[in-house]
Amino acid sequence: TLMVYFAFTFMLPIILLSIIAALTLSGLAYIFLPKLIYLFGSTKNVYPYALAYGRIIVIGMPFMLMYSSLSNIIRADGSPRYSMGMLVMGAIINIILDPLFIFVYNLFNFKIIYIISLTWELFLVFCFYVIFYIAIM
Repeated sequence: TLMVYFAFTFMLPIILLSIIAALTLSGLAYIFLPKLIYLFGSTKNVYPYALAYGRIIVIGMPFMLMYSSLSNIIRADGSPRYSMGMLVMGAIINIILDPLFIFVYNLFNFKIIYIISLTWELFLVFCFYVIFYIAIM
């Protein structure tokens, strides 16, 4: 229908630009991460931990940035409840999964950050579902 055509015509460039910007920023952050860590005030004692943590976060950064832009598209489309619901669900899932993986599965090191990154990936998929669901309705 005409509504689906307009939705894909206007949303597709925004989604593609979001993907390109997220990958570019993530790549630049990964390349310059050692310098950024010192710029943010890291000491030599903390530097190896900050670098390991930062690399994991930067790998998940494209998903987080794309989720953020898609969430704003959903909000601008007139569905703030979906956008807020995804934000609240992400917080609740992190609140549940963090103690579970730390205390039950003994993941005290940086492996927990992978789980947090996984939740962003799941909500990115949910954002795509909501956008295309709204476009078809």
